[in-house]
Amino acid sequence: MSEILFLKVASFRKYLFSIKNLLNPKDRKIYRNLKNFNFAI
Repeated sequence: MSEILFLKVASFRKYLFSIKNLLNPKDRKIYRNLKNFNFAI
């Protein structure tokens, strides 16, 4: 059961990582700033 969950999480993280790689550096910078802003709140 936990192994299936781990595989799902791993594939989901890989999916998110590929989306992040699609963004150009400028967009990535904006995304990081938004993440820091949300973290500050």
